[in-house]
Amino acid sequence: GVLTCALPICELAVVLANALENAIHANLKLPPKQRKICCRAVGTPSLMVEILNPCNEAVRFDDQGLPMAQQEGHGMGVRSIAAFCSKHDAVCQFDLTDGTFRLRIVL
Repeated sequence: GVLTCALPICELAVVLANALENAIHANLKLPPKQRKICCRAVGTPSLMVEILNPCNEAVRFDDQGLPMAQQEGHGMGVRSIAAFCSKHDAVCQFDLTDGTFRLRIVL
């Protein structure tokens, strides 16, 4: 039979790639021994993906809770994550607490 899935897998893959790219760029600003990316996924009762990385810079969030780009021409990844979540009734949360940046997506 044909494999079908309720989730738009290709779009989700792009979202995860954007999130990981953001985490990689944040890590490159740190000394090598401080670099770390933690990825977690839970499949039940719904899909939850969480990506954490250290962050020693101040991050400003807009009125929708999205991190604001620090440089001109940046921020497309965050906007695409938010657009995906809006389109598919998912929730995305961005947080910076105690030097750890966290993105959580729940579908």
